[in-house]
Amino acid sequence: MYTNPSPHYSQTGLRGLTTVTDPGKQEFLLAAVESNASRIVRIDPSTGAETIDLDLAHLLDTAWGTRVSYVIATYNDMTRLPRTSGGDDLLIGLEAFIPPASPRPPGHTVHDVVHGLEAGAWFLIRHPGGQYELRQVTARFPKIGQNLVAARTFAVSPFPAEAKVVYVGGYDANDAPAHDTAGIARGIIDPAR
Repeated sequence: MYTNPSPHYSQTGLRGLTTVTDPGKQEFLLAAVESNASRIVRIDPSTGAETIDLDLAHLLDTAWGTRVSYVIATYNDMTRLPRTSGGDDLLIGLEAFIPPASPRPPGHTVHDVVHGLEAGAWFLIRHPGGQYELRQVTARFPKIGQNLVAARTFAVSPFPAEAKVVYVGGYDANDAPAHDTAGIARGIIDPAR
């Protein structure tokens, strides 16, 4: 049985519980912990023991040159993106809050909702073996005049002619009034890496 070792840091617990088998390893569970100590964890299904697969705040602080205070990762699920060999990649949407006193990263869109929402529709690709790549949905939506804000869900195209196409849907109003804000983008992510 799994028990969060730092429950006072988490508001909603685990998100996106997914089974994973990395090459040469036993099957395990992977989940995101939403909090101001957000992380992606590997959980041993037989013991419930947690191992940190990725410290989300550290990754984002380093990549963006700022300090994030709270991260939501894996809104709905971790979507499998089949590779040509060696297991599947996982697509993981995320959203982060940047405290008002922290630097605003150049080129980033930060909305003053709640604490300062980084609204760039960022996501992770988890490659087999636990290697992570940070990416951004760059599609623009003229009607709403912005991007998706948050990458909430992914779907690998089921259409034979779209072998590398992924659809992403998103937006998060974060308790603010919103109208005509949801969107779906279509893009190509090459699973042959």
